[in-house]
Amino acid sequence: MSNFCWSVGRFREALRLAEQACELNPLMPAARLHAAQMRTYVGDYQTSIRMHQELYRRWPRNFTILISLLNFSCSLDFWDAYNQAVGEIEHFEGWQAQHLRATVRYAEALGSADPERRLELLGRYKALMAKTGTLPLNYLDGLSHLGLAEEALNLAEQASFDHMFDPDGPLPSGSFPGTIMGRWSALNKTPRFVDLCDRLGLCSYWTQSNRWPDCVEWTPYDFKAEVRRRIGV
Repeated sequence: MSNFCWSVGRFREALRLAEQACELNPLMPAARLHAAQMRTYVGDYQTSIRMHQELYRRWPRNFTILISLLNFSCSLDFWDAYNQAVGEIEHFEGWQAQHLRATVRYAEALGSADPERRLELLGRYKALMAKTGTLPLNYLDGLSHLGLAEEALNLAEQASFDHMFDPDGPLPSGSFPGTIMGRWSALNKTPRFVDLCDRLGLCSYWTQSNRWPDCVEWTPYDFKAEVRRRIGV
């Protein structure tokens, strides 16, 4: 349920449910990690990074905890935490090492003053979309951190998200829509963002359920009005 609330932008509710899951099973790394992640989404960045660090010390060599720690720490400018953790990637192999190296490429582009590093990453994502026809939503959010929000939304317009609606397909995983609704993301600061939400089925959900995402509080435009306009309500 916490994952569901995260995916539709109800972050405070997602945090409450994640904390309840931790009470039910305090030895479950995934529940503890999700609580730490939801701390980020409600704006408690410092606590989230500290929780990530504590979790990795408790469960060392846990790939999911490490990649979350690296992604959040570099994206939110906790570079000391990133630098302390990045050396841990040497303990991983195979597909896990591949994903961790991709995170390092993103972090290096984010921390570099060279615009070519950012354009190089944009080129990688364009090539991936040309090959697969889609892009994970967290990649689009990453581009917004690099100052390429418009380019990210351009790619989103070209991408297909049909796989998210396939009941026989894989779980969305990193493609959960909540990842693009954080208060730090430049994607949701422009009304174009609502077009992407509509393609993900979110606009219909929000209006029919009247359960609105937390991002209505920090978008610099009338988010509800834009959503209603997109679906003709």
